Amino acid sequence: MIANDVIARVRVHLKDQAGTRWPDAELLLWLQDGVDTIGDAFPAEASVMEVITLQADSRQVIPSHWRKLVRLERNVGGREIRRVDRYASNVARLLNNTGATVLEYWQDDVSDTEYWVYPKLSAPTQVEAYGSVRQPPIASLGQTLLLQDSYRMALVDYVMSAAISKDAEYADNLNVAAAWAQSFNQKTGIKLQGEKTNPLPEVQV
Repeated sequence: MIANDVIARVRVHLKDQAGTRWPDAELLLWLQDGVDTIGDAFPAEASVMEVITLQADSRQVIPSHWRKLVRLERNVGGREIRRVDRYASNVARLLNNTGATVLEYWQDDVSDTEYWVYPKLSAPTQVEAYGSVRQPPIASLGQTLLLQDSYRMALVDYVMSAAISKDAEYADNLNVAAAWAQSFNQKTGIKLQGEKTNPLPEVQV
């Protein structure tokens, strides 16, 4: 899915094909917000598989362009990696074993940015992993969106809510914007706080 798959539909609803009232740059900013809102609420929906390098340690930190580790999959060219619970991880770490192949990992739900592997790595090690990737700034209509096509119409709802609320001083527009926000909520399960008066900021899932 590319940005124009959403924006073209938005322009039909706005009846502004020329971008006179709502320029592309403005709509793309709101589209970015919509993609980030869905990705933050459902990290796995914005996941990609990448080869990452783990450091020589037990504690690991996710790459800077990820929002969350979704799953460690396997050692590159080697065995699969198993996720374990905290108790099993603590017991394993007490063994104080070291090695160059990851057998297990554990991730604390309190922190999305760090996790632990067993055995403690004796050298940097490459693994295949799924990570929830943050959307790069959307600068053009042809840019790829890091979400599945199934979220296309939800993104249309999000951008429409933002666009209509641009004229929020008019009561009718406020109600229309809230209706688009409610449609977004129904499609995703994400409630936009203050959707009746200000349809866009924080998210409650």
